[in-house]
Amino acid sequence: LDNIEKALPILEKHNLKASIFVSTSVLNDGLAIFPIRLRYLLNSLSREQLSKILKRYELGEAKTDNKKEVINFAIRVIKNKNKNEIKKIILDLENKKQNLEDIRIMMTTDDLSNNKDNPLLEFGSHGNYHINLSKLHIDLT
Repeated sequence: LDNIEKALPILEKHNLKASIFVSTSVLNDGLAIFPIRLRYLLNSLSREQLSKILKRYELGEAKTDNKKEVINFAIRVIKNKNKNEIKKIILDLENKKQNLEDIRIMMTTDDLSNNKDNPLLEFGSHGNYHINLSKLHIDLT
């Protein structure tokens, strides 16, 4: 999303071209990188609010008062939820968030459609995962 909101105005100002490589696994919902999104949301809460979130979603009790450790605990637990539960938690937190900017961090299909004819932008495909190719065993014989 930064490519569209932050970089594009600069590109237009200087008439520069850019290639943007899009990973379809995070297009629209950003679920593949949900820990970043979730950490951002949870950081905006007080320690007391974090405790309420843990109870609301039955995530267990963090055995620390350290906010960073509580957030890490919550993310570890949420990672074990199914995709629909994760989406529900994130959307619920986003809807309850007040007085902070919109946290949409991923590009959407609308962003791509609205910019597909922009002569300064070229969109390419990006893999869905960063696979360590040195550990990938493929028999080419």
